[in-house]
Amino acid sequence: MNLRSIGRAIAERRRAAGLTLTQLAAQAGVGRSTLAALESGKLRELGLGRVARLCEAVGLVLDVRPMSLDAPLMAHRHLTEAAGRELTKAAID
Repeated sequence: MNLRSIGRAIAERRRAAGLTLTQLAAQAGVGRSTLAALESGKLRELGLGRVARLCEAVGLVLDVRPMSLDAPLMAHRHLTEAAGRELTKAAID
């Protein structure tokens, strides 16, 4: 997951909740223009605190977990074990 996909998820939840950009920005303590840039995928960086407040305000949860996998999530008869792990990692990203 990246900042662009987080912005899209926040935008979807905001609209579903019937909130305007101004309302959500005020609720989360961020600027309206910052929220608009996040939702449109124009922000390159945004602090974790701001992202966390926005997610909380629309009922989203940030999940932190290790990137490495010891084994693929499911066996595939046409893939080697290493290739399965790489596909699984790519799917998670």
